[in-house]
Amino acid sequence: MKKFKNVIFITIITLFTFIGCSQKTEITNNGSDILNELPLHDAIRAKDKALADELISKGTDVNARDKYGYTPMHLAVRLNQLDIAKKLLEHNAGVNSVDIYGDTPLLDSTRNGTNAMSRFLICNKAEKSVKDRFKMTPLHNASKNRDLYIAMMLQSDDITKMCENLTINLKSYDEGSKKICGEIPTGVATNIDITLSKDSIDSMKPVGPFNAQIEGSEYCATLNNIKDESDYLVTAVGTNSIDRAIATASLKELQIKKEVKNEYIKGLYEALESEFAEDFKPWNAQLDKNGLIFRFKDPNVLYKVGSSEINRKFKTILDDFFPRYLKVLEKYKNQIAQIRVEGHTSSEYGSARSDEERYKLNKILSEKRASEVYSYTFNIDKKIVENSKDWLDKVYSFKGMSYDNLIYDENGIEDKVLSRRVEFKINKK
Repeated sequence: MKKFKNVIFITIITLFTFIGCSQKTEITNNGSDILNELPLHDAIRAKDKALADELISKGTDVNARDKYGYTPMHLAVRLNQLDIAKKLLEHNAGVNSVDIYGDTPLLDSTRNGTNAMSRFLICNKAEKSVKDRFKMTPLHNASKNRDLYIAMMLQSDDITKMCENLTINLKSYDEGSKKICGEIPTGVATNIDITLSKDSIDSMKPVGPFNAQIEGSEYCATLNNIKDESDYLVTAVGTNSIDRAIATASLKELQIKKEVKNEYIKGLYEALESEFAEDFKPWNAQLDKNGLIFRFKDPNVLYKVGSSEINRKFKTILDDFFPRYLKVLEKYKNQIAQIRVEGHTSSEYGSARSDEERYKLNKILSEKRASEVYSYTFNIDKKIVENSKDWLDKVYSFKGMSYDNLIYDENGIEDKVLSRRVEFKINKK
């Protein structure tokens, strides 16, 4: 009997050993669970960056799809996990996968308003013209969410600078003109504000902000009504809808330099003044000698309210003005580096929900208006315009200034009517 029990015991032990060995499986990076989810998908859903990084590094399939058609990249985008998305891209993950709902990562990020993720995708060749099942494109989504920076990226042919993280610095202060300037080494700023504070614990509240005018990779702001300048701490804050960059410096430590005045082109101001002497009043225009700026000042003549469409009356004025303008400039071609149409707005924008959005909406409006004037004048059917096109291709351009250069009345209050204007500006070589 004892021998029989030993046999049964040995048999049971052997059986359990056999069962245990037969059920032992190797856990692999690409093995899926009962819901057909891969470990990497699970790690991203859990927002576990360390685990996701480990699985990616060990060679898991970075383009595998779950039952919803989501790749790891698509999941990272949906959950706004930018660091994981960057890691996936380093291991050749695609950015244009389509899930079972017909959405791509960019469609989801623009729909969700995750701007940093959208920039990451656009800068890494995400398809910008895709449509979802409701015929909505990424641009539709960005516009609906008022994501103006992303909308600009989606419409721009050159996004190199916009793909960089924004950085700014403070460079100089001109005590005479009260102008403080800095540079934008990387990225694109849509707004830069400068504030001043006393460099002490007992200081009063900051003075400002002073909104800077941005010209390419440089910016300047005029510090109005500032006295006792020696011990101010200057703070510049540059923003777009994704980045926020800050630069600080002591006003007295900034390089002091004289503002370089625009050199006149001898005789050009006088020639323009003579040509248009009888037109300034009926056109409500003026010629500014400093910068050789021809300014059209009546917003009711220029455009329809809130629109970039040129009014018929302004088209009639441009038909007369631009050919004669070119005729005067012919003699001075070799001295002219640039002719630029600038669109300017007031600081108002009724539907804006913040100062930043107000600036951006006015930036877009002023850019469209300047573009419309540029296109219209470039295509005026006059012989002198046609004959000047090769030269104009080199020197003629446009820019929307938003409300960077407001016009103030004698009391220092913004003149909202005169600030809405169009200018033709000449820069000397």
